[in-house]
Amino acid sequence: MLNPATCLALWMVLVVLALNVASPLNAGVMAIVAVTAWMVSPMQFRRLLRRSRWLLLAVTLVFLLLTPDSRTLTVFGVSIPGGVGLQLACDQLGRLVFVMAMLALLLKHMGLSELVAALRQLSRGIGIPAAAADRAALRLTLTLQRLEQERPHDDFADWRRQFVVDAPTAGAPCEISFPVYQFGMIDRLILFVAFGGTIALLINSLIQSIVVNAS
Repeated sequence: MLNPATCLALWMVLVVLALNVASPLNAGVMAIVAVTAWMVSPMQFRRLLRRSRWLLLAVTLVFLLLTPDSRTLTVFGVSIPGGVGLQLACDQLGRLVFVMAMLALLLKHMGLSELVAALRQLSRGIGIPAAAADRAALRLTLTLQRLEQERPHDDFADWRRQFVVDAPTAGAPCEISFPVYQFGMIDRLILFVAFGGTIALLINSLIQSIVVNAS
């Protein structure tokens, strides 16, 4: 069984690779991943989309309305933004939905405790001080546990409850521990190949951009 930190690092690499492929292939990959997440992990995927609905709307409006040189389209006699702005809005919206779909699949594979432990282990592995990594993991754990608490009402009239600071602490953990997983030979090999491939792809993209700008 793979180390959770290895699974998390591999997930990050796959997201980076998928977001940097060619545009037509990128759209196909995003669609396949979104459909897979909807079928395999529908509860987590719908929850992530619902919690990010305002972010999705804001990103769409920013690219749709503030992109320069964006033409307008006429649909049923109504002028709406189109052209470059519409293309960029759809592209960024698809990227966000893709990341949420990947996150839903990741949460289906590992629990929140394993996810936080993997983040902590990766943070310490890249040189972040142990105290800083432990504080970040503790705050992230408390935040995720707070978000996972079920609310009896989740409508617009209940929005004030999100800002209540004197919420009851019943059921809050008295002690939080983070397990440490050992890296095996397979974990080290996967990490080496994944990060090596990512660095090679980034260098290739940088060289191509330099060549295009020079020409």
